[in-house]
Amino acid sequence: MVRLTFIVGAGKLGRQRYEEGAGRTVTTTLRALDFQEDHGASCVVECAGTYKLQHDTGKNLKTVVVFPKIAVSTASSKNGNDISNTQPAEPSALSLEQPSSPENVCAVSSLSVFSNILKNKCPSWSQKKGCLQVLQEIVERIKLCESKLLKGNLLTPSEQEWYDTISLDNISDKEILVKKEMAAHVENGRITMREKKSLLVQVSEKIEKLEREIADASRDNKVKKVETLINLKNKAEERKKFIEDITPEAPHRLKHHLEIIKLRQELKPLLRLEESCKGRLLTLKETTTLARKDEILREIQKLEVNVDYTL
Repeated sequence: MVRLTFIVGAGKLGRQRYEEGAGRTVTTTLRALDFQEDHGASCVVECAGTYKLQHDTGKNLKTVVVFPKIAVSTASSKNGNDISNTQPAEPSALSLEQPSSPENVCAVSSLSVFSNILKNKCPSWSQKKGCLQVLQEIVERIKLCESKLLKGNLLTPSEQEWYDTISLDNISDKEILVKKEMAAHVENGRITMREKKSLLVQVSEKIEKLEREIADASRDNKVKKVETLINLKNKAEERKKFIEDITPEAPHRLKHHLEIIKLRQELKPLLRLEESCKGRLLTLKETTTLARKDEILREIQKLEVNVDYTL
C-alpha cells in the first residue's frame, strides 16, 4: 500500500502559510473520486480508497492522508519471479508492528473492512474463535501501553505509532461482531465434529462449576442465589442438549487442498520404496528418487500453512 500525505494547514503560528480552504478542497475532490473517510485507516491493502484527516502536533501541521486505489499486478517481475503469489512473512505470535500482518489488520481496520475480513478469511467457528483471541490480546496490549504511560514511561516509537492508530471502542465493536457470528454458527448448526466436541467440553465444565456453586450456596442457606444458579444450570443443560443434537458438517477445505492431494499421491510410492529399502544400502538411483520425498513434504507443509491475508 502507498500512503500519500497532503499538508493542508498548520497550527496558530504557521496557518498563514496555507490557503484557508486547502483541506476542504482536497477532501471534496477525494469524495468526488469515491474515496471514503476512515479515521482508523492505515497503510494496508484493505484501506485502499480511503483518507483521513490528521493533526501532527509534533510538527504542528494539518494533513490529509490518502490511501489510493490500487490494482494488484499479475505480471512477473524483472527477475522472472511471479510477484502475484508473493506471501507475507509468517507473523509472530502478535506481530502488531508489521503493517501487513493479520493481527495488525484486525487492529487498525474499520468495522466494515473487518466484517469483510471475518466473512472471507474466517469462515469457520474455530477461525472466528482464533480471531476473537487476537482481539482480546490486542486489548491487553492497549492496556499495557496505557499502564506504561500512566507510570510516566515513554512508549517506543513503534509502540507510540501503533497506539495512536488504535481505538479501544473500535476493538470492542469487533469483539461484539465476532461473538455474534460465533453464536450464529452454533444456532445454525454450522460446526464441525471437533468444534462440537470443544463446545460440549465447555458447557459441561460450566455445568459442573454451577453444581459446585449451588452446593456451596445451599450449604450457606443462600436461597435466592441457589435459585439463580439453578436457572443458569438449566439453561446450560438446554444448550448442551441443543449442541448434542447438532449434526456436524465437514471441515472446511484448505486453500490449496487440490495441490496437497496431488503431492500426497506422488508421495505414496516413495514411502513404499523407503519401506522396502530398510536394512540395506541404497543404490544411487534409489537415493536420488527418495531425495524427492523430503522436497514433497516441505511443499505440503508450505501449502498447509500458506494463508492469503489480503481481500
